[in-house]
Amino acid sequence: MPVEKEWPRGGGECGELIRAKDWSSNLLGPIEGWSLAMRATISNIVNSPVAKVLMWGPHHIMIYNDAYRDIAGDRHPMALGTPVAAAFPEVWEWNRPILETAMLGNVVSHRDQPIVFNRVHGPTTLFLDLFYTPVYGAGGHVGGVMCTIVDNSARVSAETRLAAREAELRRVTDAVPMLIAYVDRAHVYRFANATYRDWFGMEPETMIGRHVRDVIGEAAYADRRESIDRGLAGETFMSESDLPHIAGGVRRTEIRYVPHIEPDGSVPGVHILGVEVEGGHSAKPHLRSATAASAARWTRCMACCGPTAPMGGCWGSSMAGPV
Repeated sequence: MPVEKEWPRGGGECGELIRAKDWSSNLLGPIEGWSLAMRATISNIVNSPVAKVLMWGPHHIMIYNDAYRDIAGDRHPMALGTPVAAAFPEVWEWNRPILETAMLGNVVSHRDQPIVFNRVHGPTTLFLDLFYTPVYGAGGHVGGVMCTIVDNSARVSAETRLAAREAELRRVTDAVPMLIAYVDRAHVYRFANATYRDWFGMEPETMIGRHVRDVIGEAAYADRRESIDRGLAGETFMSESDLPHIAGGVRRTEIRYVPHIEPDGSVPGVHILGVEVEGGHSAKPHLRSATAASAARWTRCMACCGPTAPMGGCWGSSMAGPV
């Protein structure tokens, strides 16, 4: 079938490579012999801003667009016009059953799928959303499979780092002998350390999503409500309050309120740090001194980094001061 000389139109570098390639020596044969469905799919692919690759025929010959080049890595441009098994042998055993399924007319998808590519500089893992779609030709025959790809590697890496930082935040705050919590604008706990278990007999994880009133009791909440609102208004200050204790009675507590201030000036929550005092003085002066130092460092850390602060630049293994 006649094909216009400048087909496919556009398509950036990959479009130019397709136009310049001598396909007569390729397993796909000359472009004039390609089906309308195949050519229409390729025209769509090369002009798409999203990474796409067509794997055509029984050998799954690859034709892809410029957005796919980052996925192909150092296999580009060799991979263009090459069977998948030859271009990416390290992932063929994973890809093969998927392509077989899609060639039967089935749609296959994977989310945040880790794929290890053997790059020149060593193995590289990408986390990809992969959507395999059969491409039909004349008579309802599946001629190939198109895969649309979204590279989520940066997001997954960021989430992994954040999870590690949150785990470190939990480890450090659980070791600090003071009450540490984060309360949002609805007066709902979003973070609490292990000292809350010792003080209120409640697992910190069960506090998340609960109102302050439900954790410390109506009387203590009524005493602290105005202070929480002051913190949410952006004020950093210290006060004292009586808090109920699991051992019975109430404990006089020095409480520091540190607002979480976003760059735009909004205050989504307040950090609350508490240490027991007795008659206005700590029953254990050395503990209060260490705790005050911890509170000061926590304040600096939170002011700089927010509620999920990376711990490396804020805390060390010692309670005596910042690293």
